[in-house]
Amino acid sequence: MSGSSAVSDMTNGKLASPSRYLLPSDKPESERLNLQNRVLKKAFGNVVFAPFTFSSDDAVLDVGAGTACWTLDCHDAFRTAHYYGIDITSDLFPILDVDLKSRIHLTEGNILRLQGEWADRSYTLVNQRLLIAALSAENWKTAINNIYKVLAPGGWVQFVETNHCRSGDVTDRHHVILRHTFEKRGLLFECAEKIPALLHDAGFVEINSMIYEINLGSWAGQDGIEARDTFIGVYKAMKYPVVDVMGIMSSPDFDSLIEQMQKEWDSTPGSKIVFHVLYARKSASP
Repeated sequence: MSGSSAVSDMTNGKLASPSRYLLPSDKPESERLNLQNRVLKKAFGNVVFAPFTFSSDDAVLDVGAGTACWTLDCHDAFRTAHYYGIDITSDLFPILDVDLKSRIHLTEGNILRLQGEWADRSYTLVNQRLLIAALSAENWKTAINNIYKVLAPGGWVQFVETNHCRSGDVTDRHHVILRHTFEKRGLLFECAEKIPALLHDAGFVEINSMIYEINLGSWAGQDGIEARDTFIGVYKAMKYPVVDVMGIMSSPDFDSLIEQMQKEWDSTPGSKIVFHVLYARKSASP
């Protein structure tokens, strides 16, 4: 849903390079990620959730940066800090002007491997958003431990994740298929619920968790339409691994299910997608 995480099932750049990652790395995905960012920013009302005050010496890391939309928003709000974004592919990175390049540094990198110039720095804030479609349970443990290593004492990490929508019977049926897809792919479907324990085990303190709900469907006006288009787009983009790689269902059945779910969201007031926002601090003292 955001950025990507490690041998492609497709050879022409359609599926972002990891063997597990379920989403593509192409122009439609770039457009969807930017729309998703607008939807989330409007729903959350903020881009930084930790009680963090920026200074000119701060270095901020965005893991799975994708189109760098979060990094750019954060930079617009807090221009004094220096920003670093990593992703395993640079396919979605935007072209930055000279001024932005002096403060925003985008590079290929993988949070599962502390390699490269980005890994030699110390950060006061690390952001990781919507990598549910990229990381296994063991990957999550490694990622959080590595984030702890690159954080400065007293620094903060924040995560945004989701794993379910609430609407009607069609959405429930899709949820079962989605869970099966993730499990068959070796991904941690319930990562949002597991992150607090992983943060604790890694040594983080002041662990906080919040839940946000975003309305889905035309019943909720333009905001609901944009949210619907964003997340229907996510599920449509998973067609290749679901149908062609894993053979979980046929192409016509997949298309029909997504179409029915979109109609259900539009016609069912109260349809929502649930997000978990989590943040924690690295202790200032050993």
